[in-house]
Amino acid sequence: MSLPRRCDLRSIDGEVRLVQAPVRAVQALVGSRSRVVLDDVRLGPGTTRVVTGLDEAVALEVELRPEAARRCGLVLDHGRGGRTEIGYERDPEGRGWVYVDRGDSGAPTFSDRFTARHRAPLPLREGALRLQVFLDRASVEVFAGDGERVLTDLVFPTGPADLAVFAEGGAVLVRLGLARLGRDSG
Repeated sequence: MSLPRRCDLRSIDGEVRLVQAPVRAVQALVGSRSRVVLDDVRLGPGTTRVVTGLDEAVALEVELRPEAARRCGLVLDHGRGGRTEIGYERDPEGRGWVYVDRGDSGAPTFSDRFTARHRAPLPLREGALRLQVFLDRASVEVFAGDGERVLTDLVFPTGPADLAVFAEGGAVLVRLGLARLGRDSG
């Protein structure tokens, strides 16, 4: 866990749950640098590249409305250096999970278990999934559903990444904001 967080108790679906969010100073930094990349853009099945050459820390504010898509999300493609997928999937009964798949995130040789796919159950709220994603050179942190679920993973890319949005099984409506957090980002 690389970001300082605040934890709160919140009533969600009639249950008290622990939620997490980056501290206010991080939120303020992100807000002051954010720019809209996609604003309610409907993307059909497939993968659409939206940003190229990410080589510094960034924060992403994402809203996905899966519509008919059974899987959708973001792909960080490092070319030969691997890829990391951050997404949402649902089964035929409508249950959903947010996940981070680092199965091809660089070339670590220290453990067979590194190439894992981590997921947590999370229903859509009003048909949407909201994600706040923090990426730096070696980690991915995903705050999903207003902090209901948080996934943190190490990744070992070998170079800059291209960011893409993907959908499988149908279209997805996407809103995406990006804030560059590197020291030269002003």
